[in-house]
Amino acid sequence: MEALPNQSSVVPAAPRYEETYDTSEAEDKESMQLMRQSFKATIFASASPLSERPLCLDAIACAMNTARGNTVIGKLPRDHPERLSQMFNDHPKFINAAILWLLSHSSDDAVLHSASKDLLPCTCDTSNPCIAMLHSAEMPPDGIPGIADSMFIFVEIMLFSSDTQKLDRIIKADRLKRTKRRYETLNHFILVDPRTLVQAACSWYKVRDCAEAISILTRFVELRTPDMDTAFQAMDPEIPLLIVQRAFDAVIVR
Repeated sequence: MEALPNQSSVVPAAPRYEETYDTSEAEDKESMQLMRQSFKATIFASASPLSERPLCLDAIACAMNTARGNTVIGKLPRDHPERLSQMFNDHPKFINAAILWLLSHSSDDAVLHSASKDLLPCTCDTSNPCIAMLHSAEMPPDGIPGIADSMFIFVEIMLFSSDTQKLDRIIKADRLKRTKRRYETLNHFILVDPRTLVQAACSWYKVRDCAEAISILTRFVELRTPDMDTAFQAMDPEIPLLIVQRAFDAVIVR
């Protein structure tokens, strides 16, 4: 099994949003809870009133960006390579809800319209100091690509420290250990419904230009799961050419 690599190889050097906060452990925990509630409310939007979504798109974009520096149990230094991995252990409900939200948008239309529509308009209660803080940064008009890229980075880090046998043992376990709970949703998409994983990654790359989505497909190939070949039959046929075209465009710009 591969050891978790230094995050500098997977986490973008410059986050999409530059503003950061010196937050307390309690604020970090509340931010995670608010994001989890918001993702759950939008996943089941037809059955959940808008009031159950405590954060809007801009607030989630800010919270997702600052999550990389959140306080974790054990007080690891902010530049420690296992900080994010430990954060997933500390907040498994958040990471499971985030992955489910990300991969439930598995079509071009869902990524283009539903992903942002479900997080708007802003109805946030800014009398809450934590929510007010998450609105204090100046955000771009559409924070969806930043949210998705951060989530794909989280998934990639989780896959770095996984293999098929480990995931299979986790999915068959009657009760998961604390350090394994973060894999609950990801396991489903890797071993049970990999076609949706491939479709979602393709749509996020095609529609929102989320480069990290292709990295996830690369990690998925490395796992060599039994249904990998079948899953890739769901790949959008435009993706290979699109990857080449965007790589060429990037070279021209340079």
